Parts: sequence; structure tokens; C-alpha cells
Amino acid sequence: MIVITETAIRAHLATRLRQLIGINLPGINLAGIRLVAALLGFLLVSMMAQPVRAEGRFVADIPLMPDMQLEQDLGFSFDSPAGRIIVLYARSPQTNSAVLDFYASSLLALGWQGAGGLFQRGPEQLEIKAANSSAGRIWKIALTPRQP
Repeated sequence: MIVITETAIRAHLATRLRQLIGINLPGINLAGIRLVAALLGFLLVSMMAQPVRAEGRFVADIPLMPDMQLEQDLGFSFDSPAGRIIVLYARSPQTNSAVLDFYASSLLALGWQGAGGLFQRGPEQLEIKAANSSAGRIWKIALTPRQP
């Protein structure tokens, strides 16, 4: 009959750990091995749990120019029988051409087709227009079902 004691298990685990990591850890016990394993596991999980950072900002799947400030009280979104409708209003210190160039390059990279502030993808269209208000220029970004 073979009798395995806790001391024998500790000695075996310590030897295997030393072999695996290539160092000698005097006085290591089962609790120490558990602690090291838990810390390594925690570090691995925390590294994997870091959020993926996208370049730029998005509202729904509409890119928002980095220096644009959303007008939260003016925008709205809902689903209609014809498709989704999302309307955003935002301010930007950039020129009209800079804003339209940003959207042309960003939207084309996301599969949209179009130019000059009007883009289409699948059953949807995205229109970007500038309007002047008493508080300055405001941009309307509207995603709607494509018009036939």
C-alpha cells in the first residue's frame, strides 16, 4: 500500500514548479503555489479584459469627428417599419470641407458609398449637412432608410 502525505505532495509540487520556472523557491508550500497560480491567473484575465479601443468615437455605428460636440438635447433615434432613423446634431470648429472630408474617408472605410455629404450602404442612407443657427454652425447627421 502506498501512502502519500501532504509533505510529499508539497515537495513534489515545489520541485515541479522549480523545474517549470527554473528557479529555486525555498520554503514553498501548497498555499504559496496556489497564491502564485491565482496571481498569474488574475494578471492574465485582467490583461485580456482590457477594452478594445476604437479610433475616433461612434454613436450607434455612425462615426463622430474627434472634435465634434454632440448636442444631446436635439438628437433622437427610433426604429420605423422602413428601418432605423438616427438624427444627431453636433458642433465642430472645423471648416465645411474638413468635416465632409473626414466623413468621406471614414464612411468609405466602413463600407458606405457616396460623396458630398450623402452616403448609402445597404438599405440605409446617411446625410451630413451644415446649418447656421444663432449659436453658430451646427451639423445634422441623419441616418434614414434609403429613399427609392
